[in-house]
Order: sequence, then structure tokens, then C-alpha cells
Amino acid sequence: MFQFYCGLTISQDVDVDDEVDEGIARYSVIDGQQRLTAIYEFLKNQLVLVGLEVLEELNGLKYNQLPPFLIRRLEERTIRCLRIDSTIDNQVKYDIFERLNSGSVKLEAQELRNATCRGPFKKLIKELVKNDFFVSATNLSEGKVKKMEDEELVLRFFALSYRNGYTQYKGSFKNFLTQKMIDFNELESDQLNYMKEYFIDTFKLIDNSNIDLPFAKFKSKNNQLIKMSNFNVAVYDSLVVALSKIDHESSINLENFRELFHDEEYFRTVEGSTNDASKVHTRIDKAIEALL
Repeated sequence: MFQFYCGLTISQDVDVDDEVDEGIARYSVIDGQQRLTAIYEFLKNQLVLVGLEVLEELNGLKYNQLPPFLIRRLEERTIRCLRIDSTIDNQVKYDIFERLNSGSVKLEAQELRNATCRGPFKKLIKELVKNDFFVSATNLSEGKVKKMEDEELVLRFFALSYRNGYTQYKGSFKNFLTQKMIDFNELESDQLNYMKEYFIDTFKLIDNSNIDLPFAKFKSKNNQLIKMSNFNVAVYDSLVVALSKIDHESSINLENFRELFHDEEYFRTVEGSTNDASKVHTRIDKAIEALL
């Protein structure tokens, strides 16, 4: 039978994206969101019972079709929750969330960040992933967008480009991105507006260049470039950070950037362990040198 015993881990929000009535607590679900959603949808008569071995006669029924005594029993049940102190650091919340995230559908890193790193920068990411220049340049599949890979690309752009963030990277790219998202959520609105403008200007440069598949990966063979993939995130890193430093009123020839694939040292930085700190620094420095 449908079970209402459902262990949840929650964290009370202090700063939230949307206004709520004073005196009403709001919580983020750290673990158990799928279970909680299933309960909610069942109570809203959006799900039916299936696979019951006891009380088989209830299979196929929605909540409002259950016998009255069962409805009363279900409505009297409580959901046991573990609440995390709201004062815990966001990075710690992220780590707890990641450890608890062991369900059948494992969340991606950016999905975890969205659950634990609330603030104005998160809202900016949500806005920028819809920018036409960005969408056209990255051309991500629906599946990748569903996993929030587009949002992580926006975060990568700022993490590496804003105030030369790439020079601060020492290792553990996942933690680096999480900490940057936490830091960016603390920025003032004028700083976020500036970041928004140079993000749009950067991807407008790419759009104006009229180059197909700007983040494709190539291999040099007999002095010819052979395409290996349509999109490579390491290539993305190096190109967008370099372009963010260019006068956005100028025109650029991205064919100069493509010539980097003839450079064996650059090519090594976009394959294998691409998040190695030395590779991140080298590929971005080389891209900047090629385009400036």
C-alpha cells in the first residue's frame, strides 16, 4: 500500500528568492524531494496505486477513490523529517545534500547547487540561459538542458572570467564552481548587472563571427583540422574567457582561435583530465594570447 513513512532532510531558508508571508517558515528539501512530490501528486489525485500485493483491490485507484477509513488513516499520518540548522554554511549544505543524494535518479552537480545556493546570482543564471546568443552558440540538447548543463555553463563562464577567476583555481572543479556560486550570490545588484552585460556581449561576439560550432574540438593531422566533437566544455572555457576580455565593439575572426588546435600543448589541455589546474590555466592563457 502507498506508504506515508518518508524520511526527509530539510533546511530552513533564511534568504529566499520569492517573498513569503511574515511568520511563515520556508524550507529547502535536501533529500527526499522525489518521495515528497509523489505524496503530493497522489493526494492531488494525479497518481494511481499500482503493484500492491496486499489489498490488491486498491490497484488502479486514485486517492479520492479510496475507502473513507483509509483516507482518514492517511491524513492522520505524519512525515518524519531531519532538519538541518539554517545557519550551516552553504558549502556544508551542498556536501550534506551530495552525500544524501543516493536515490534512483542521481542529481547532477548544478541541480544540487540550485537546491542549496539561493540568491540573486541564481536568478541571473536562470535568466541568461534563455539568452538567444547563448542558446544559439551552445546548441545543447533537451536532455542536457534538463540536467541543467546550460546553467552550469553560465556558472563556468563567470567562475573563470570574473576578476580572472581562473587564476584562482587550484583543483576540484566541482567545489570551485559551488564556492563561486555562493560568492556571486553575495554580490550587489550593480555588479550583477555588469556581469550580465559582459556575458551577453561575449556571446554576441560569437554570434557576429558567423562561425559554426564555436566550441567544437578538432585534432590536427597533416596540417589539417579534423573535427572530433561538436561541443567540448574545455574548448568552451578557453574561448569564452578570452572573448570576455575583448573590446566588444570590435570584430573578431574565430579562425585564429581554431589555429590553436595545431598547437600540441593547447590540444593536450582539452582532452583527458581537463579540470587539472595547470590545463585550465594553460588553455585559457593560450586562447587569450591568440585572440588579443
